[in-house]
Amino acid sequence: MPTKPRPVRAAVLTALLLALVVGWPDPAHAHRGVVLHLHHDGRGTVRVDMAWTDGHPVTGPASAVLLAQRAGGRSVGPVGLRAVIGSGPTTLTLDAPLADGRWTVTVDAASPGLGQCVADLVVGPDSPAQSITCGSITAPTVTAAAPPAGGGLTVPIAGAALLIILGLARYARHRRPGRSGAGPC
Repeated sequence: MPTKPRPVRAAVLTALLLALVVGWPDPAHAHRGVVLHLHHDGRGTVRVDMAWTDGHPVTGPASAVLLAQRAGGRSVGPVGLRAVIGSGPTTLTLDAPLADGRWTVTVDAASPGLGQCVADLVVGPDSPAQSITCGSITAPTVTAAAPPAGGGLTVPIAGAALLIILGLARYARHRRPGRSGAGPC
């Protein structure tokens, strides 16, 4: 099988590289952080659910740490929360329930995004269940970027690269073994 001449290979590789650079998404397409939904059953069980701040569902594994401070000095943690079996990778729970009393609970999410929730919980036989949402889900906003200070070189550079690619392709097409390179273009 004959190989392509070097200028043609160079033109193809340059075109692929240019397509990759021009088509690469900027960081604005990334998720910004997570919203934490802290649930408490009134009897000391604490559960945390996560969602992206831009409204997209979190689909990968999650990790978070809980620190609880009870009025009067007793504390729990910092302790890692574990995934709830059968509830998806982003539902996390504390292994043991909190003891009766008033607690200030802080949950710090580390992955897949950063988030924090601080809530006051009351644990006891007659305590009501609570659900606290820390953060808010907002639609992603699209803002127009200011033009670069240099006047924007993307289009001129892309145009120059395209002209170079076309020139290399034309050169490679007309330069064949056994030909002097002279002739109509």
